[in-house]
Amino acid sequence: MPVGKTSISRKLAYQWASGQWGKEFKNVYVVPVRELDKRFYDGKSPRSAPKLANAIANLRFDWRDGLTYEALVKHVSDEIVKPSTLLILDGLDEISGACERIVNEAKHCTCKLLMLSRPYNLQAERALVDFELECLGLGDEHLVQFVQEELSQASASDLLYYLKINSSLWDVAHVPVTANILCSLWRDGDKEQFKNDVKGSLRMLYERMSRNLWTRYVEKNEIQEANRDDVFHALGKIAFHALKAGQILIDGDLIDKHAHTLSLKMNLKTCALLLLQLEGTQYQFPHLTFQEYFAGKYLATLLCGSDHADLTMSEDFISHNKYYPKYRVMLCFMAEEVRSIQGVEGFGRL
Repeated sequence: MPVGKTSISRKLAYQWASGQWGKEFKNVYVVPVRELDKRFYDGKSPRSAPKLANAIANLRFDWRDGLTYEALVKHVSDEIVKPSTLLILDGLDEISGACERIVNEAKHCTCKLLMLSRPYNLQAERALVDFELECLGLGDEHLVQFVQEELSQASASDLLYYLKINSSLWDVAHVPVTANILCSLWRDGDKEQFKNDVKGSLRMLYERMSRNLWTRYVEKNEIQEANRDDVFHALGKIAFHALKAGQILIDGDLIDKHAHTLSLKMNLKTCALLLLQLEGTQYQFPHLTFQEYFAGKYLATLLCGSDHADLTMSEDFISHNKYYPKYRVMLCFMAEEVRSIQGVEGFGRL
């Protein structure tokens, strides 16, 4: 599972801005596809014109009005046709809900182009590129270095050994945010209890990480009345319906729809499992794999529940989407959750 795409885009932009890399480029523009919401680019105003230059001006620069905005858009338009400009298009696999006219313009621009995506449904993009690389997140040596810097020598050796003998955990530890949480759990908790809880299971690892983030939230804010099961179930609903709608950036309205009380709404929006973007009212999980975990957990509860309508809906969804790469990780989490709920019998039925 390729990881670290957004981290790469941000690091390249930072290194270029600080003069460490990319001196051949006069401009570097990072455009996350998930932020190109087609509802915003409806052409009803100059700012919402479905053009790449407008998107860059809206996303990457401070707010401007009138003539200053027009001048900025013209400057960007002039620059994105030059080979001295690098455009980084981050997250092509998150195009559902995005303005395709802007994405297509970006794909065929005459500047230098770096496209980042999960590796599926990329036939047209592969025909455009000069070369293709696979991003696997932190390299082995970088993961080892990170763990050694975060933990004492003995503790780091123990964690690295444990991860290496559990291949699924070793793979996911290369996601930077996951590596950070793992080190925190290993440093601050009971190591033997951690091993007993996780047991080499990817689902159990994400459950443990999610519970740890929840506990820190409750203790930090001294919250007395907060039902974790209710919050996690609502997170599952939100994650599942957002994935179906192609939303990685999740609208606040979708969160409100699945929060039946004011306290639940507040807990959902502040519990560190949904993160508010710097601008606007959209949220996202700490990493896409967290969204896939909660969505898979929710789908499993529907499949194993007693409600006939929920069961039919979940069976239909699985039947129609079981070969769709977009849902592969979510369905893996779902399968593990089904086995946890109903044992081998439920897994066999699945």
